[in-house]
Amino acid sequence: MTPHPSSVPERIRAPGVPPPVCNRAPRDPRFAGRDDALEEVGELLRDRPVLITDAEGMERSGKSAFALEYCHRFGQRYEVIWWFDARAPTGLAAQVDSLRRKTGAAFTADPSWLTVYDGVRTFGELDGHLPGGRGHVLITCADGLAQANGVRPYPLGPLNPPESVLLLTGKAPTLNPAQAARLADALGHRPAPLSEMGELLLENPDLDVDVCLALIGIGRSTATPAPGPLAPVSVSVPVPRPRSPGTGEQDPGGVVSASLREQLIDALREIEELTTDFDEWIKNIEDQVGLPIDTSGSHIRVRLSKLIRRSLRHKDASILVQMPATLRIVAKNDPALPKVEELIDAMKKISFP
Repeated sequence: MTPHPSSVPERIRAPGVPPPVCNRAPRDPRFAGRDDALEEVGELLRDRPVLITDAEGMERSGKSAFALEYCHRFGQRYEVIWWFDARAPTGLAAQVDSLRRKTGAAFTADPSWLTVYDGVRTFGELDGHLPGGRGHVLITCADGLAQANGVRPYPLGPLNPPESVLLLTGKAPTLNPAQAARLADALGHRPAPLSEMGELLLENPDLDVDVCLALIGIGRSTATPAPGPLAPVSVSVPVPRPRSPGTGEQDPGGVVSASLREQLIDALREIEELTTDFDEWIKNIEDQVGLPIDTSGSHIRVRLSKLIRRSLRHKDASILVQMPATLRIVAKNDPALPKVEELIDAMKKISFP
């Protein structure tokens, strides 16, 4: 790979509208921090490919989330944004063929192209799979990757404490800032574990913060020490999910991403009628599917998260089907309904194909 001077032509497109050729994942609405780093990477890409790495002594610094946020924040600069998953069993060749079919052209890029190679283990994996020309190339590596000529490494360190608190409280609104600060300190202000902890607490709002802190401490004490000040800690707090005959539940497939669930929560919260008629809506869903649905909680995000999780654990798509259908009873023609229906359709295709 060789450096390539280029400038990025700014494209005129409405905010949020993807480029004509694009396969980026949905944006994480709870992404926090990294503003200066994103700007810097945008400038560096004008000159050469950029390799996103963990800073020395860091693990799980949120490299993939950072790359995805770049795809969205600066998406209007590009006419093509294509995400390559280096971990996919199909390999990169099939993904290159898919892009060629979309563009109908040779695999040669100009500065209006952004290609992202996520989870690369060795530069040899990229041989023959990088576009020619002067397109922008962003790479994230799974582990420490030897530096290559013409590639600019960009190490990601921890978030600062206010960013960590913002990320955690955005994911789990039942946390107060003091609790979030304690958890952030224990997790080394690393975005990936912070996100996992926030999602865990959102789905299990009764989980005690002190228990989480104790388990993090146990994980650190039993982990193999890593170079630098922090040993790797995996956020994996076992939460029993008892099942009894006749509940109509299935084991969750785990394929609906947290980002997609959060997008649906945000879309539902835009429906004004749910602030006053939430219980009526839930009652209508229960009547249609013929079973009670636990949506208890002190915060609407918690209640919506419980509803979505329950719908994905159900034996079929009936709860998902009834969510927009019954919503039209209480919300009628709310402008947010089409977005809700679009997101629920995406979930049905993933969980109940």
